[in-house]
Amino acid sequence: MPARFAGAGAEEGLPPPPPPLPALALALLLAPLAIGWQAGLGYPYFAAAALLGGRFVQLALALQRTPTEPAAWAVFGYSNAYLFLLFGAIIADIGWVG
Repeated sequence: MPARFAGAGAEEGLPPPPPPLPALALALLLAPLAIGWQAGLGYPYFAAAALLGGRFVQLALALQRTPTEPAAWAVFGYSNAYLFLLFGAIIADIGWVG
């Protein structure tokens, strides 16, 4: 092991720890709810944010269990749809609730 990595927590023969995807996905579930509450958005937005965020957490947990390339692409593809649908929920909520 090179000296520059000594003490960095990387031991030889051990795989690197997995990224904390479920924690990040959980933050993606809670942050839009907090922002929506702060912005005064209504129930349609909260319902959409909870459902979309729940699916994101589900996909992140599936990727954590089986770290395959198709699972990673599924999370990536859903993240694009997630943003599109979340912004659509903001627009719909403002238009419907006012």
